[in-house]
Amino acid sequence: MNPFPAVLLVLLTLPGILTAQKTYDVRLTYPRHAGQEFGLTSRITRSQNITISVNDVVVKEDSATTRIDFDGMIKINQVNADAQPSNADIRIQSFLVTIGDTEEDVFPAGTIINVQELADGRIYYSVGGEPVKANAEALLASLNIIDKEAKTTEAIFGTAKPVAAGETWSINTDEALKSAARSASNIALEDISGEMTLHDVERRDGQKVMKVTGSMTIKNLRPDELPPEMSIEHGTLRLKASGILPVDSDNGPLEQSGSMTLKLTASHENEQGVLLMTSDMIEDRREVFTFTH
Repeated sequence: MNPFPAVLLVLLTLPGILTAQKTYDVRLTYPRHAGQEFGLTSRITRSQNITISVNDVVVKEDSATTRIDFDGMIKINQVNADAQPSNADIRIQSFLVTIGDTEEDVFPAGTIINVQELADGRIYYSVGGEPVKANAEALLASLNIIDKEAKTTEAIFGTAKPVAAGETWSINTDEALKSAARSASNIALEDISGEMTLHDVERRDGQKVMKVTGSMTIKNLRPDELPPEMSIEHGTLRLKASGILPVDSDNGPLEQSGSMTLKLTASHENEQGVLLMTSDMIEDRREVFTFTH
């Protein structure tokens, strides 16, 4: 028997075997179901610095820093047609807000807050059937228990194509433009760029997970709420995100973090001279999810 044909066949097919890589379906948002419970630990830090000058003389400087620390359990009561929460209970273990050097409890430990999406699309928070105060509502909203932008997030940053570890894909700039135009109608498609990367697939706590990162930049940004007499000299929004995403389970994500940096410079000239305003806004957040069932 001549072994060479068989050896030759192996050698010819070996490069394809070696280069073949397993691909994965990347999901950035995960379906929820009624009765699902998970722990959530979240830290959100926001800072803003504003400087106003007239004829190069600073007339006002203002800065503020807020930190939100949340630890609690989430129970999903109902989901919508997209398998995203429409009614949930939030059980507080710890919920603190720090403004400057002042720290206070938003709600005491043991408080159960119900959050639901009403028929008109509003998100309603209540304790014992009574609505929460406006400042507490704003802090609860930052937790995104009911995330009305989940489909938009998937449309912009996700991909329908299975990807291999180390592979990068471009964000959907058309969808990003639709989303951004709701608050900054001047943006052009060429002002938006970004990409996502599946860095690695590994095992964590007995399951296979994907490590995904991404970023998006929007240039020439002019927020619609800016007074019309102000001219934009610089406007840039930068987003960065990362996540630890299960491959074979709907209990995800396990971790996610992100940052948003908004830099604006605007000016206006009148009889008093040239008014210049600069604004820097930064938000950093990190969330850890612990699933029970």
